Amino acid sequence: MTELISVIIANYNRSALLGKAIESIINQKSDVSFLWEIIIVDDWSTDDSRVLIEQYMASYPENIRAIYQQNQGVNVARNIGINALSELSAYVIILDNDDEITPW
Repeated sequence: MTELISVIIANYNRSALLGKAIESIINQKSDVSFLWEIIIVDDWSTDDSRVLIEQYMASYPENIRAIYQQNQGVNVARNIGINALSELSAYVIILDNDDEITPW
């Protein structure tokens, strides 16, 4: 059975680091079969975060979703991401926009 790993990334004006966080998920290699999704909750960034997010969504339309909200802070953004999880999510990872996941 293939399980879904959901990664929530709250973002605010961190486009310079956000791409590395996303790439660290996309580039995972594993012997175990899994599906993944990334939910990016952008907290009304004023940098080019939205452009970057839209580019990744265009490249991975089945795997990456974005939610844009007016600035409410990281905790609200994470909770919004949790509420947006797929019903199929078996595992949830909350990743900061300046973090990277090492290979699993």
